[in-house]
Amino acid sequence: MKKILLFIFMTTTFFAHAQNVGIGISSPSEKLEVAGNIKAGNFIYNTPKTFFYTLSGFNFRAEKSTDTILVSIGAGEITMQTNLLGKRIVAPVQLPDGATFVNLKAYINDFSSVTNLEIVLYRKTLTSNFFADNYGLIASSGSAGLALYQTSLFTNVVDNSLYTYYLSVGSENSGIPFPGNIYLRSVTIEYTKTTTQ
Repeated sequence: MKKILLFIFMTTTFFAHAQNVGIGISSPSEKLEVAGNIKAGNFIYNTPKTFFYTLSGFNFRAEKSTDTILVSIGAGEITMQTNLLGKRIVAPVQLPDGATFVNLKAYINDFSSVTNLEIVLYRKTLTSNFFADNYGLIASSGSAGLALYQTSLFTNVVDNSLYTYYLSVGSENSGIPFPGNIYLRSVTIEYTKTTTQ
């Protein structure tokens, strides 16, 4: 077996201290600590790291610009005033490429006794004129007051080269207009990443 020895001449000092390695640092506190910049082709976590993407009511807009929305400045909530069926509010979702969906959570202030608020996460191809894929759905339960609703999402990976993602919010009952007495306060998408990109 042939052995090759490689000698590295460093212009900075290398330290090994109590199982930790430091480059340019005499007492490293981490497994690897460097004084200066590090350049690498990529970085991969040992286990997926969890991140959160949160939207307040301020981030949503009416699906049609002629529709009337009401935003509460103090609470950051949004609702819609309409007597027409099928009216919705929408917001884009911009997660990093390669992220994996985990959970969808929403704070909803529900005072309606006739319908619930429905929040749907959609994925749509960049070129399709057809309906988007449903990636997850939350509906309020009609309990009066502010409550947290959540659901697990399909473990699909974000692919920004082929798809766009957005949230659509409206009446759960298609025969009842968007209820003006239900308010969306925030939506959070929990996702994981294995790389820093």
